[in-house]
Amino acid sequence: MKHILFVALVVIVGVAAVTPPVLAHHSYSAYDGDKPVTFKNATLTEVRLIYPHSILTFEVKDEKGNVETWSGELNSPAQLSRMVGFKRSDFTVGNAMTVVAIPSRTGQKYVAYSKITFSDGREFVILAGNPNGGGRGAVAP
Repeated sequence: MKHILFVALVVIVGVAAVTPPVLAHHSYSAYDGDKPVTFKNATLTEVRLIYPHSILTFEVKDEKGNVETWSGELNSPAQLSRMVGFKRSDFTVGNAMTVVAIPSRTGQKYVAYSKITFSDGREFVILAGNPNGGGRGAVAP
């Protein structure tokens, strides 16, 4: 009986030890939710459908016509499928798109995607509302 109690205690302590880092991992505090950005005429250049977060990279021209490369993260492929009906074939290198995203607070060219609209009209709302202010909604910023 003492052995079972010891094992149960070890399991409880182990779960308690990893819970805060797991919850912190899903924070959007690294992004500036008060300053969403929109990139028009972006071209998808790399698709990494991986776990725990997929990563899309795109190129877009700045105000001076210089090409900038931006990357950002999305949910895992399975979560995207459940949340927004995503299929792997939806994200193809070379696709033209408009991106609405939440920029990194560090100034790096890295974002948390909020909404992606492809040139054919397909739209994916991934993160709606201000991520620093709470939950999902129906409309992206």
